[in-house]
Amino acid sequence: MTSNYRTTQKLVLLTTTDNKPESMDKALRMIATVQSYLDGGNAIETKSFLLLQRSTPQAEEELRQKLPAFVTLKAIPDRVSLSRARNILLGSDLAGAVIEPDDIVGFPDDDCWFPAGIIAHLVSSFTSRPDLDLWFCRYGSDAAFTGTPAESKPALQTIIARASSNTTYYRGRVILSVGSFDENLGVGAPYNGGEDTDYALRASYVARATSFLDAKVIGHRDMFQELKGRYYVGTLIALWKSAYKSLPGRWALARKLLVGVVLVAKGQLKPRDFLQAIGIAAKLAGKRPA
Repeated sequence: MTSNYRTTQKLVLLTTTDNKPESMDKALRMIATVQSYLDGGNAIETKSFLLLQRSTPQAEEELRQKLPAFVTLKAIPDRVSLSRARNILLGSDLAGAVIEPDDIVGFPDDDCWFPAGIIAHLVSSFTSRPDLDLWFCRYGSDAAFTGTPAESKPALQTIIARASSNTTYYRGRVILSVGSFDENLGVGAPYNGGEDTDYALRASYVARATSFLDAKVIGHRDMFQELKGRYYVGTLIALWKSAYKSLPGRWALARKLLVGVVLVAKGQLKPRDFLQAIGIAAKLAGKRPA
């Protein structure tokens, strides 16, 4: 019997950066590693959408001159939250106009990079598995891709712990189903953190199959442990929103509440902030995106 399944169509990357030399330089470094993949041959069609925040006409033109043809630049004069920036990129005039069900879609930060071989492996993982809708790995400042490390089906807690904007890639059908990021969450939003976790969790419940590569194969600065307290509220909101969907989801929420107790005991989270986080999460849990 002939399958009507269409192989992976293209790779779509959505990134935001700021009108600062160091930020734009890092974005150009990330784009250069994508270009290396394209230059290597046997690459699928790739489209990158870059949002330049706090732009001026001069900065926009200077950056545009440095971008390869596969990058579409959109500039805005103000600064918005990370979740808002991604929703702008997902708009019908940008990535929303080109994402198709069998595309691979990711939201890499401007300061990440792709070691040689990892994009080809990522594409191969999706192409070889028609049911794979969600793929993620680990990141680190010492990231490298060597050989073909084994992938496995992750537990929900692994998704919560490891699925970040730099490491998580979705099939287009999932993006079209999940829709927008929660603009209550993320850097610059009312509540720090949690937007990536929230999106990955929502995606995991509609994904046909999920795969985890337990290795640091995408480059990014290492996580600072002291940031856990800063991002606690956002992540708690994300877990509370999806806890009702499964027993593992409820266990994950309970575990996060215990983590909050530990952070308070270590002085990394103020007791008042912990109690406020619980109240905020419980309130916002009823305001889940459609």
